[in-house]
Amino acid sequence: MLTNVARKNKQSFGKRRMRVAAMSVLFFLAMAVFWILKPIKKGIFISHFKTNTIDFGGMNLGGAEAEQLAKITVVFAALIIAISLGIASRYYSLRKIFLLTTLSAVAGIAFFAWGISSGDGWLVWALYVFGDVQNSLIIVLIWSLLHNSFRVREAKCVYGFVGLGGVLGGLVGTVFVQQALPFLGRETVVLLCAAPMLLIVVIGYKYSRNSNYKEQQFVKKSPPNGDLSGAGDVTNLSKGWRAIEKSKYWIAVGLLVVLYEATSGIIDFQLSTTVEQLSGDIDRDVYFSFVGTAQNAVALVVQLFFSGQIIRRWGLENALLVLPLTILCGSLGFLVAPTLGGAMFLSVSDNGLNYSLNQQAKETLYIPTKPEERLRAKAFIDVFVQRFAKATTAVLNLAVVTTASLNGVRWLSLVAIPLLILWIATARVAGREFKHLSVVSSSQ
Repeated sequence: MLTNVARKNKQSFGKRRMRVAAMSVLFFLAMAVFWILKPIKKGIFISHFKTNTIDFGGMNLGGAEAEQLAKITVVFAALIIAISLGIASRYYSLRKIFLLTTLSAVAGIAFFAWGISSGDGWLVWALYVFGDVQNSLIIVLIWSLLHNSFRVREAKCVYGFVGLGGVLGGLVGTVFVQQALPFLGRETVVLLCAAPMLLIVVIGYKYSRNSNYKEQQFVKKSPPNGDLSGAGDVTNLSKGWRAIEKSKYWIAVGLLVVLYEATSGIIDFQLSTTVEQLSGDIDRDVYFSFVGTAQNAVALVVQLFFSGQIIRRWGLENALLVLPLTILCGSLGFLVAPTLGGAMFLSVSDNGLNYSLNQQAKETLYIPTKPEERLRAKAFIDVFVQRFAKATTAVLNLAVVTTASLNGVRWLSLVAIPLLILWIATARVAGREFKHLSVVSSSQ
């Protein structure tokens, strides 16, 4: 009897280990594709609209300014797709949804690789939106498989390993772009993204069937505990708001997302405006990929040697403070000396720490909450709160440059600094509440 139990436990452990490895590979591939497309779509967009400006509300917007409008369209596109995904999840398994999402991404990559050389403004705009939305959907689906599969103690170890896959993928993607773009050209590099995306289709289709979601059947009649049914539905969003407004903890988590998106949007705009001054389309693409390489190199080092140690030894509260404190120092420096190096430091600090330590700490915040409450709150935060913050920041960036010119982006740091101080205070609240919830969750 004991031998059979031991054998079953060993088999179960082996399956869980394989599942974690598969999720790490999925993150590796997804982030590699994202970081290959990101500098290309960003460089193409800024180069195209720098010479083909847009008349908007009496303003003549080009380059980094026009990119802020694109960010707003990304928000609305993602919101529409998220709502559609939530409706579809009522009738289809996560496996089928994963298959549809990833196959659509493969088709999109092939389409843009074919039409990218045409120089049409609408294609440039569509590529920018596609690069953000397709990656966000795939990442959301991968995280959805993980959240209900592990408890708090397990998540602190597992999420670090899975996150490491994403960091490595980002580093490989940016190095590949930097080396291959001058020789292969944009069209070929984009087309090559179809290969890792096809691997995502195969691995995701296999492993999306096996989780704690009762075969992932999101049927309206009998939704499983912790499913994503209606995650993007407008009705479910209203339930999410009601779940959040009653809890200081969920308010703190939502506010952390808002404050990060706001400061990150400001930093990205400051980087875009400084890089826009470079001459040559490929130069901009390569520089953006260089910044991406630095971001992912920092993320890799932090993920390998510091993330787990900081969370285990210093606690989640202190782990949540590292990113805002670092950005605060960088914003003060950029305010004094708005140089390309200063903008790069801000961007590398932002993405390097967010894709490693901060991401792991933030996702861990969801673990000790009740499954149904987590579902509603996370759906509201990821679908509405995050995108509302992005859109609001893009409007703010445009308002500043229209009143102070592009050279005035340094003054956006005056907006970022108070937000960072509020972020630090909110992180402390979230960290203390997490400790309390973890004790309650462990006792149940």
